[in-house]
Amino acid sequence: MANRRSPNRNRNRSQSRGRDRRPEPIIDFGQPSGSLFGLEVDPQEQRANRRAAQNNMALAALVLALLSLLVDVPLLSLVVSSSTVLALAVLPLLLVLSLGYLALLKRVLDGRAAKLMPAATPLANARVATLLDALTATMGVAMPTVLVIDDAGINAASLIHEGAATVWLTRGLVEIDDLLSLEGALAHELAVIKTGLAQLRSVEGGLDLISAGLWTRLPRPRGAQANGRAMRADMIAAAAVRYPRGLLATLELGLSQNGNSALADLPAYQRLRGIWLDPSIARRSLDAEVGDRDATSARVSALREW
Repeated sequence: MANRRSPNRNRNRSQSRGRDRRPEPIIDFGQPSGSLFGLEVDPQEQRANRRAAQNNMALAALVLALLSLLVDVPLLSLVVSSSTVLALAVLPLLLVLSLGYLALLKRVLDGRAAKLMPAATPLANARVATLLDALTATMGVAMPTVLVIDDAGINAASLIHEGAATVWLTRGLVEIDDLLSLEGALAHELAVIKTGLAQLRSVEGGLDLISAGLWTRLPRPRGAQANGRAMRADMIAAAAVRYPRGLLATLELGLSQNGNSALADLPAYQRLRGIWLDPSIARRSLDAEVGDRDATSARVSALREW
């Protein structure tokens, strides 16, 4: 006998499907499918961030070489009478100058951005050290150097200094009551290091410092303060600790700081805003300056939906 489906049953199914519909999310965090909910750090992502850092240095070296040629070619024309010989000498000279400036930039930029950071002391908090021990093992990241800034605000930053990762934590973050919130913030900084974003931020920040802000105005391979990379670090961190609400609580505390932090008055914040966990502490109305998806308010909205 053929099976007959009840009209009432079909009607109930269609009604339940209608009730299950939800608004489109700001960003799709994916479904649980692995150790990190499908949000493992792809080696291609690491290579892309490191390549972007190298491309920034190469472009800066080329710009410096071209500027040098503007001076060198007129001087060579006084010595070399043949225009053909002079034209043939331009390309080798440009190559030599570019390679020389690239080697110089590698030395100059190493730790350049880190030198602008405010005074800090080595971490002496057993609770934070214990969390870092567990998180570095979970996320496969080498233990970074951790320094504490004497500031009541809730913030953190990560850079590459002398070839190794360094994490700065504010005193307000270290002393936060909620352990899960602290864990989420630490996981975010480790995600920044693991994805290679800390290296990219260090290079871009250093170039911006030595060019007195000119570098941010040039057409260049951007990435450290755009394209949702801070939000991507949030995703990896929340998946690693398996509790998005912890990092969400930290960012929400940041949104409610209301002048508790003195970071906004420091050069390290004013000139390197994009490196901070909360890059918008002094200019909430201009969140879009750090990117539509990297602004603290946008990241809070995304974490609330997960």
